[in-house]
Amino acid sequence: MLTADEVTIAALANMVRLLCAELVAGQHRDDINLLESAVRSKLNVAVNDATPEILAAGLKRAHEIMTPVLLNVRAQVTAGLENDANRAAHNAGNNAAELPVKGSRAIN
Repeated sequence: MLTADEVTIAALANMVRLLCAELVAGQHRDDINLLESAVRSKLNVAVNDATPEILAAGLKRAHEIMTPVLLNVRAQVTAGLENDANRAAHNAGNNAAELPVKGSRAIN
């Protein structure tokens, strides 16, 4: 059974995952190293009313929870970049420019 603290951390990790997915779905998906570094550095915050031991244990647990989240985001980035490369290779092979699709950022 999870404690309230573990549920809170899991919920926050999910929020970060969703925010990361939004970031990597756009034009900056190739900045996953920068994104991961920023997320990890932002986890290391000073928390008032916590002993150094509890702070260290809580931050360690937060990093443990974020590791699979960030690995998943990294996999999404890799898949997106591979998809982009495949699409570009396909278009180059056809000597045809890819037409914008209604609803895409290219024409919206």
